[in-house]
Amino acid sequence: MKQEYYRLKLKNEAICEKTKYLIIRTLKDNNGRIILERTKEEEADDDYPLIAILPGRKDVYSICVTDVYIDENETIYADGIDDDTGYRKEGFIIEENQYSDILYFIGYVLDWFDDMDEKNVLNSLNSSIMELACNLAEKEMVDTYGKLPEDFADSKEECYTEEYQNIFNPLYDKYYNKLSELADFKLRAL
Repeated sequence: MKQEYYRLKLKNEAICEKTKYLIIRTLKDNNGRIILERTKEEEADDDYPLIAILPGRKDVYSICVTDVYIDENETIYADGIDDDTGYRKEGFIIEENQYSDILYFIGYVLDWFDDMDEKNVLNSLNSSIMELACNLAEKEMVDTYGKLPEDFADSKEECYTEEYQNIFNPLYDKYYNKLSELADFKLRAL
């Protein structure tokens, strides 16, 4: 369990850094600020995509986020409406533990929520894992038998002979499963 803890801790740190980088890059691509544009009816509904608990100078506030922006030092800030008072509050510094919320806000405002895009990413990830598993299985066969990959193929060189295909299949499964585990990839119905 201790090893799993450190593995997850390192992954979380890497994800936080990548999330921060994506937020900053997206903000820069949008002139340093992303604003939630709302109609009068939406404002009357008092429905916001993100209500975040943000520390202020004097207190902790429940803020309906309306703006996210960066300064010249790439510090990330948020502005919004105080959920308790209804007054606008500005200049909340976004901390590491809030990056995923801010990324959600950006995705909502920029309309990134598309199931097809998620399926395309999953398909691409699965294809990469499959290709790597195939290459690793073939490499193990080359190392084990001291033959070139084409020596495993049938006379038409289109696929492995039955003998080598039976050797290849469990090797492929072994590498596919290991790579999927390392990527924390769960094959979903696509």
